Amino acid sequence: AQGIFEGMKAFIQPDGSIAVQASESGYNGGMVNVIIGFDTTGTMTGIHVDASSQTSGIGTNVALPDYLAQFDGLTAEANITKGQGYDAVTGATYSTDALFAAINDCINCYNELA
Repeated sequence: AQGIFEGMKAFIQPDGSIAVQASESGYNGGMVNVIIGFDTTGTMTGIHVDASSQTSGIGTNVALPDYLAQFDGLTAEANITKGQGYDAVTGATYSTDALFAAINDCINCYNELA
């Protein structure tokens, strides 16, 4: 299914799992692209982040595996908020805000489809 939300893509698998792709504007208008897989219970099965358009060594840190590990076990029950169980990348406010917005876009899209 496509076209659920403007600029987003969702792929529903035969087993009922869903992958959702979203992009949000980060530093200097560069896009932070996120793909999240959800199982049939709404638990995240994986996250991929492309922040290559962000400042190298600062904004690009939102895509590092060690940083993304904080989202392990994320569920689609509610949107996430920076500072409420999830940390920002120091010095990368725009990139972090874009990442959190894209993750929430994915959660909201999943909930529309599930």
